[in-house]
Amino acid sequence: MSRDPDTLLRRKEAAAALSEAGFPTSSATLASMATRGGGPPFEYYSRFPLYRWGPTLAWARARLSHPVANTSERWLNTHAETLPIAAGRSRPVRAP
Repeated sequence: MSRDPDTLLRRKEAAAALSEAGFPTSSATLASMATRGGGPPFEYYSRFPLYRWGPTLAWARARLSHPVANTSERWLNTHAETLPIAAGRSRPVRAP
């Protein structure tokens, strides 16, 4: 279903729309991220948090990893910066 990017969604609706778009998300996750940070931007109408569809979908897309062929590649892509590399060697070396 195509949505207008300016459509305002309540938390439960935003979670359902994200899940429908292929990004499984629960309203509890959005609520937790609203208090801890890291979630999509939202606005308040009275006491109700409202999520604009465009920025919410952009937030979900930004959380996607790079394409990988196997689970080892995913691990290396997310941890490569933390692996020490010995001088003159092309492979990471285990930290002591």
